Amino acid sequence: MISISQTTGQPEIALRGAMQAILRQGESFLQNLSGETYTQACPEAFGATMGAHYRHCLEHFEAIVEPAGEGLVDYDARKRDRLVETDRDEALRRTQLLREKISALGEEDLSREVKVRCRVSEREEENPLVASSLAREGMYGVIHAVHHFALIKVMAGLRKIPVPEDFGMAPSTAHYRRQQAGAE
Repeated sequence: MISISQTTGQPEIALRGAMQAILRQGESFLQNLSGETYTQACPEAFGATMGAHYRHCLEHFEAIVEPAGEGLVDYDARKRDRLVETDRDEALRRTQLLREKISALGEEDLSREVKVRCRVSEREEENPLVASSLAREGMYGVIHAVHHFALIKVMAGLRKIPVPEDFGMAPSTAHYRRQQAGAE
């Protein structure tokens, strides 16, 4: 078993809290967005939709909390569920379901060793399984979502849709900005 450690506090609670926080951030954004805007293609972003980016994030979290087979987190086997991408209410429902599943994860669950599959090359032989833990993959899920939320924020800005300043902001950036503001 892989040990989760940090300098202070209870790491499993902190990590669950971080996963919950990013999903709440997405949930809050969706609640203030029309279904039409959620599915509207953005030509400046290669024709993508906010729904496509949001679905992508949710499916990464689903891969983490619902590992395929025996301890396999398979990011390549995502469902790519068009319903989540095209129906804002379904995206909200799935976000709430994920938050419930994350709440149920304990330290033993997060410490569990897993193998991870994620295509990094077109050539099959260059896509190895990598050892990890659910905790490490949870950290990846949070940072991965932050980056996609940043893209969603840009898309919203192009449409003059107000978005909270911290939406899509990396925790390290928020921390750095607070430190800089305190130093002035």
